[in-house]
Amino acid sequence: EDARDEAILAAQSAEDRVWNKATLADAQANSFALAGDSVNIKERTAGNGGGAMWDCVDINAVAVNGFDIVACDNATLALVLRVDRIITTVHFGAIGDNSTDNHPVLQAYADWCINVGQAFTFGEANDFYKITDSIKFKSSCNITSIGKNKGKLACHQCDGIVYTSTDSRTTNVVIEKVYIANTIRHSNTPNTFVALTFNGSDPKRPFWNTVKDLFIDGFGTAILAEYMWSTDFYGVSSVFSGNGIVVTGKSVNNRVTNCSFGSNLIGIKLGDGANTLEGWHIEGNLFDGTGAGVAIDALGAGHCTFSNNICDFMGAGTAILVRSAGALSPTGWDIVGNYVAFSGSGITGIRLLNNLTTNNPPNKGHTVSNNRIFSYSAGGLENGLVSDGTAEENNIIKENLIITANVDFNNGVASNTIIKDNSFLGAGFQTSTLCIYKDNVGTIVSSVVNISETFGNTTKYFGASVPTTGNYKAGDTIQKPVPSKDANGMVLMGWVRLTTGSTHTGNDWAAQYVSVVSPAV
Repeated sequence: EDARDEAILAAQSAEDRVWNKATLADAQANSFALAGDSVNIKERTAGNGGGAMWDCVDINAVAVNGFDIVACDNATLALVLRVDRIITTVHFGAIGDNSTDNHPVLQAYADWCINVGQAFTFGEANDFYKITDSIKFKSSCNITSIGKNKGKLACHQCDGIVYTSTDSRTTNVVIEKVYIANTIRHSNTPNTFVALTFNGSDPKRPFWNTVKDLFIDGFGTAILAEYMWSTDFYGVSSVFSGNGIVVTGKSVNNRVTNCSFGSNLIGIKLGDGANTLEGWHIEGNLFDGTGAGVAIDALGAGHCTFSNNICDFMGAGTAILVRSAGALSPTGWDIVGNYVAFSGSGITGIRLLNNLTTNNPPNKGHTVSNNRIFSYSAGGLENGLVSDGTAEENNIIKENLIITANVDFNNGVASNTIIKDNSFLGAGFQTSTLCIYKDNVGTIVSSVVNISETFGNTTKYFGASVPTTGNYKAGDTIQKPVPSKDANGMVLMGWVRLTTGSTHTGNDWAAQYVSVVSPAV
């Protein structure tokens, strides 16, 4: 029957001739085919390129690659896969059974996708695609999956996906709908493997990329980003991991939104201490410390936003840490509207730490507002908010609710701090440096002499005696924390400044008394 069909087709003109063959090998062996013929191959899910329709062409007109362009046995023709559909991992022969090592096949498929400009597409599989080495992309290539489930990649004690930037930097890439798991979870046996890596350098910065709808399970680090610029991370979930996102190198204007990180080390780690980081916007995420981890550690990063995040079950350290490093100072953070809860004992909810004095003071200063900081365990959290370091200044702390066992807010030696409308419902507030303190609820633990309030052009300070140093304006006042009564029944409330300057004589200050009439007994 096959011989009859071949004879009939051979007698026809080349137009509309379609050969029906069982396998690709049968099509390659067909001696009757002519350039311009088509081949319908029954074999649909195995072999080089799978089945579907192939076109017969002059072998000298194409570059044979052994996959979608294959040589015929007669060495004069080649078969070219008719690409009218997406070629997936399945067509390349990958087997999703969580047993077969698919690394060689998937690496070859990744190289092919880059060469032809197609997205790396996970096909439907019953189980995970197991690999024993990372899949490397030398240049930009999208990654996605088809079907109702995410593409599932099981990394057998190895890294997952690596954009190496070998040929060119990674730009305009979309990575979506992928499940990447390590076969031995970090939470059970710590490891240093990375699920998704963006390698970069100053001339080859990963740029304008999107990472979304990823589920990452069990890695030492879920995502490692070097020199990342203008990239969105959206809907990424990392569980049973060490770190969520780790950022090194110069990195600017990136966004992390609607993600969740179950990490026993750090949810997001920004900065390597040597390169500038700016403009990270981290909003609306869930950080689950799983009893040990913290939400964010920002090292020398400036002008960033950390807002409306849920930091739940934080561990024994500091949940939100913004600190200086080397020649890099943390500047201009907005830490707003976060829920920060510790599972038990914790050190600090939010810590602002700057020891660098060289940058311009106007660039310093953070806004910390509308945060809720406490521990589920009574007496479990030592400090709610700490502002310290030798050069921390110009912070605005407002409308926070903090409950701790030790100090709700310790202003340390931070200067020019404005503290207003907060509820310090635990141990209270303390400061070692003069600050503006207004309309707060809670106890002042110590250092009331360092608290002031500003009214127009004048300032009210607190102190037990007339100052002997410092500059003051006419109209400034010193209010005694505890008024004293003299033998004449006059109560000394404090002192008012009569002159502007730094001298402190009897002509510069005047005592303020009130008369007290004892009620009849």
